[in-house]
Amino acid sequence: MGHRPRHFHLICHRRENQHGHEEAFVQDPNAGHLRERLTFFKRYAESTNMLTEWKIFEVTMIVFLLWCIRYYWGRRRLYQMARQRPGPLALPLIGSAFYLMRSPKDAFDTMFKFAKQFKSPTPAWLGPMLFFMVWDPKSLKVILNDTNTLGKHNFYKFVGNLIGLGLIMHEVPKWRRHRRTILPIFNRNILKAFTDVFARHALILADELEERIGQRSFDIYRYCSGCVNDFIYETGLGVRGQSQSSKENYISCLDRAKNIVFLRINNIFYHSDWIFNLSSLSREYKKICEYIYTHVHMAIQQHNHTNSSNTFLQALIAATKEDPEFTEKDLQDEINAFVIAGKDTTTLTMCYTLIMLGMHPDVQKKLYDAVIVGDEDLLDRVLRETLRIFPPAPCISRKVDADIALDSCTIPAGSSVAIAIIALHRDPEVWPEPLKFYPDRFLGERAREPYDWLPFSGGPRNCVGRQYAFMALKVIISTLVKKYEFSTEYKSVEDIKFKPNLVLEPVKGFLVSINLRK
Repeated sequence: MGHRPRHFHLICHRRENQHGHEEAFVQDPNAGHLRERLTFFKRYAESTNMLTEWKIFEVTMIVFLLWCIRYYWGRRRLYQMARQRPGPLALPLIGSAFYLMRSPKDAFDTMFKFAKQFKSPTPAWLGPMLFFMVWDPKSLKVILNDTNTLGKHNFYKFVGNLIGLGLIMHEVPKWRRHRRTILPIFNRNILKAFTDVFARHALILADELEERIGQRSFDIYRYCSGCVNDFIYETGLGVRGQSQSSKENYISCLDRAKNIVFLRINNIFYHSDWIFNLSSLSREYKKICEYIYTHVHMAIQQHNHTNSSNTFLQALIAATKEDPEFTEKDLQDEINAFVIAGKDTTTLTMCYTLIMLGMHPDVQKKLYDAVIVGDEDLLDRVLRETLRIFPPAPCISRKVDADIALDSCTIPAGSSVAIAIIALHRDPEVWPEPLKFYPDRFLGERAREPYDWLPFSGGPRNCVGRQYAFMALKVIISTLVKKYEFSTEYKSVEDIKFKPNLVLEPVKGFLVSINLRK
């Protein structure tokens, strides 16, 4: 049989057009069925797309859930070990970081609150990272001398662009090698040669301060920072700086960089390089680091054109001459660390010492009488007591590579320790009346536990520049006390609140007033 063609039936209708005239039009009676079929296929396609999208979402969620199960299962021991001790509230994903994120300016108050509320060691979660905050001397002695805690925490990478990979930042094998080379450079005989440099810059500082005689309170930080920057450059590089007279941008840039690093540490979202690099803070930080690196590099180049032989850089070059592994980049990094870390510790201690003397005129009078006759014992105790109340680096952190057994708990591998130096120094169980400035508490220092006082850290990875800082401070404080009487508007230690920063700086500044001694 032949194929029977399909017949299309058309129906003719009449209707009025827009001008009122009648016209004919043709309608296909199957058109309605076609529209229905088209609508069906359209809805079917939409439902299929929705089903596909739902399937993709469903698969994604399953994969994410499986990843979470695997991730948390692999970290189950950390969660178990965190429950050994009571600690601050931890929320999902961000842990206890919300205490810091909601108010970074109160970071130090939060630390003091935790130290009062909990016992050391205290577990705390900063995002996915487990920290044990430690401030009791017995635990600190074990932790700081354990070879499994010599590595610095990953937070230190945030300052890597600023100070380079010097002793502060090196991984343990390289740190061991460099420390063996650098430590002999800070021996007492070499440091004695710097005394004249310290004395000359102390006199320059004393002259600079004459413009402030008889005026009301001012922030002495700018003056002290310029002085310290100058003598560090001269003793380190043989370069005579000009920061006391020209007020270089270098100092303010360095202070801003430290503030940015602190803000990054306390914002867990900024721990991601990708997120931080999208921020304006990242762009500002990179510009500052480039400026500081260039500043130090130019100073090193200037040193190469001088005949200075008695400098840290020259001693370092001589000590590493026979070491092919010690590169020019290593040299640059070690100089960066020496300049930046040395400046902070010495400047802050100098400023806080002058505030404490201004707050305690009786101690200042005794110190004046002592330095006039060349007795440095009281000055030594004054500096130690100042460093106890105001440690320049209030908290440091270390990685834990293997379990550490303490009397009260076990700190597990994969966690970190936050060594709360300022909490240790203000613990009433360790230091009675901790906020009282009482230098004579160090008269019996030899009978004290050495891990009660850690402004320069402790154990094998402590600060190598302690003697350098003390020698410089003694020369400068003696010079200033002989010429000036200091006072301050701060009435007590409790009045001094701290900025959100890597180092301990007061919100209102280092406020003092000076008058010439009669």
